[in-house]
Amino acid sequence: MTEKDDDSEKWCAVCNDSSSGYHYGANTCEGCKSFFKRTVQKDLLDKYDCSGNEDCPVDKHSRAKCQFCRLQKCFTVGMVAEGVRKEKRRGGRSFYPLKKQKCEQETQTSLNEDSNITYCSELIEKLMSSSPCIIPPGEPFANSREAIITESREGILTRLSNAITKELYLIVEWAKLVPGFDELCRKDQIALLTAGGMELIVFRLIYRSIPYKEHVYMNTTTLLAREDCYSVLNKEIVDMILDVVERLGPLAMDHVEFACLKTILLADPETPGLSDKVAVTALQGSFLAALKEHMESTYPDHSGRFAKLLLRLPALRDVCTKGYQYFLLVRAKLEGEVPMSTLLQEMFESARF
Repeated sequence: MTEKDDDSEKWCAVCNDSSSGYHYGANTCEGCKSFFKRTVQKDLLDKYDCSGNEDCPVDKHSRAKCQFCRLQKCFTVGMVAEGVRKEKRRGGRSFYPLKKQKCEQETQTSLNEDSNITYCSELIEKLMSSSPCIIPPGEPFANSREAIITESREGILTRLSNAITKELYLIVEWAKLVPGFDELCRKDQIALLTAGGMELIVFRLIYRSIPYKEHVYMNTTTLLAREDCYSVLNKEIVDMILDVVERLGPLAMDHVEFACLKTILLADPETPGLSDKVAVTALQGSFLAALKEHMESTYPDHSGRFAKLLLRLPALRDVCTKGYQYFLLVRAKLEGEVPMSTLLQEMFESARF
């Protein structure tokens, strides 16, 4: 998505070797990525032992000496085992699990229901293999309300900045797997991702919050009630987000509809600076057709469902516009105090608002 990364994004968060990208929730090198993937796929998560005090140094020279400490470091920097696809299983899981019992049960119910869906086309099947619903890993703390009350404004905004950056990386990795997106020229891929980043972040946030009344599901460790959100985001933005959540709830949008709408938002032919607008229009059109076909085959008795879902998108744009204005204000007030990744800065500079 970008030709140059922040210094923090150049190095593996586990061993400080050169990073090859964002893997399973963190920037890592190929060695640590492969170690983590192998550990999960071979069910070795609880099989390693440390011959020392479980505090061995982990760097590019010593990382192979203690598998136990290396694995703990992987978890510490945010790598998520549920993001690893199991061997001989196509498409991986649709969601990272929540680390709260209530949320875990509801998410599992959603997964079980979706596992019965028969995809109506090869395009949809390929799209769902891109794991469009993955939830970003969060920074764990014991009590959300207590942490928010005691944490400084700069601390909260730094946490929010980091969370948005993780969300953006998940979006980039997802987009690479969207059928047809990799056939666009690199310039147009970058333009679509940077311009549509805000919309995709908000839409993902809204969709995963639908099962939780009056709550915003920020990431795998953070489910915040409306009042708690006011301490993290502007009150008006929170109320707008939850209003869209409430309006989308009765439609019971399934994972296929969500994935198609995400792709439709991404492939916006009105994005400024496109070199091949015709190709982007064709890509968006293919997923509009796939979405309509899915709805007609899955919900034959709901003839107005397609229009109802599309009519919700303007409200999403309103939330994004307000959010964009809010973050510009925050950025102006706290520039230099709250770290922002290059990825995040490019999104703000190129947003469609």
